[in-house]
Order: sequence, then structure tokens, then C-alpha cells
Amino acid sequence: MRSHTWTWLLLCPLALALVTGCNQEGDYQEYNESEEHAHDDEAHHDHGHHEGPHGGHVIELTDDHSVHGEFVIADGKGILYLLGGDLKTPVMADAVNFNQGEHAEVEVDTVMTQVDPVDGKASVFEVDVTALPSDDIEKVEGHFHVFSDGKEMMGKLSHDHGHDDHDHGHDHDHGEHDHDDHKAESGSAAGK
Repeated sequence: MRSHTWTWLLLCPLALALVTGCNQEGDYQEYNESEEHAHDDEAHHDHGHHEGPHGGHVIELTDDHSVHGEFVIADGKGILYLLGGDLKTPVMADAVNFNQGEHAEVEVDTVMTQVDPVDGKASVFEVDVTALPSDDIEKVEGHFHVFSDGKEMMGKLSHDHGHDDHDHGHDHDHGEHDHDDHKAESGSAAGK
């Protein structure tokens, strides 16, 4: 008798959910197959090399793609634009350092200067090109460390243009693969 009571207690809510169903007029968005996979695989694998709105190299600063950096060399300056996930919205930060230590002969940590700061924060940072290893963006490699509200975000500027020279842990036949397992090439401490 007792087991029948438990069975009914468990089945009644399930039956009620099935009978009422989902609200068919609810707020939802339909996606077709091309929208669900709206990027080409080359761009997916090449996070740091697609062109940003200022013509520079886009750098992932967070794993969730909510903050990007765009690095440009122009007018004798190395300039980092901080942008939101849409690559349009400015993102404010307290400070940015550029570390040239990975392949440089001597590790150099360069503090970038805020451009047009507002209340001690800016969305654009610059450094004189003489502080960089080269005035050719293709020869500049390192890590950007972005500090905002006590959090640090980090992104790698590199120029490994050979698609076959890196491995993301899945086949490169560009068939079905799980993008949830893919980690951005640049790390992030923001979410930790």
C-alpha cells in the first residue's frame, strides 16, 4: 500500500506536466542550421587572427568571449582596444600590461597608458612602439594582462598562421565536433 502511495505521488506531477505541456506562445527564438553554426571553421580555429573593427588582431580575453582585445600598431603606438563580445561595445578597465616574455630574449613587462580615462578607467590603452620588440605587428608576440575591478583577464597575441601547426584536441576534418570542449587559445582568470 505504501509503495502505491509513493508511486502516485511521483506520477501525478509528471502527468500534470505532460498534460499542461509547454506554452507554445512563449518567448523563444528559432535557429536554422546555418545560424547555429554561423562561423567557418578557419575563423573558429584562428581566434587571434581575424580582423577587428580597427583593422587589428582580435585577442580573446575571456573564455566566454564576453571581452576581447584588438591590438593595432599605428602612428608609432601599439594600441589595445577593449571590446565586448560584439566587437563594438567599449569595455572599461583599470590597467593593461603587455608581457613579451614567451619568445623574447629577456622577459619584459610593459605598462600600457590609458587613453582618455574616465574615473580612472579606459577602454583604449597604448604604448610607444619603441617599447615593443618590433613595429611590425606580425613580429610582436606576448600576453596582455587586463585588470578591471580586482579581476585579471589574459589574452595571447601570437602569429601561428599555419592551421596544421596546432591542435585543439579534435580532428581537423571539420566534420561534426563538439565546440563546448574547445577552450579559447587565450586563457582567462576573470571567471575564476
